[in-house]
Amino acid sequence: MARVYEGAGEVKIVRDFIPSMGFEEFADKYNLTFTITERRSPRGGLRKYFGSFDGCEVKDGRTLIGAHGNGGTLAEVINDYIKQIEHRTLVVHAMSKDRREIDVPTLLKFDDSND
Repeated sequence: MARVYEGAGEVKIVRDFIPSMGFEEFADKYNLTFTITERRSPRGGLRKYFGSFDGCEVKDGRTLIGAHGNGGTLAEVINDYIKQIEHRTLVVHAMSKDRREIDVPTLLKFDDSND
């Protein structure tokens, strides 16, 4: 959201910042479901869990790439995923008539002390 600040003289400064919101607020706003899967036998440095928004890919120029977060806890998975999607374009259901694109804002670090 742009905000205009008027100084003492003729100068106007417009600040146009990237909006920010919480991870759950973002998911609710765009009706996204985040699924976390437990790996049966994590090997080769892989963490116990991985997760991503269902049916979503990240736009990288003209290419779509898969993204998922990894971690040993729910919060670690979500925060790793946030690093991969924020300030990028998320494409939902890319190959369907319901395709939509979402510009991802700054997402606040997820903290869940119950996981």
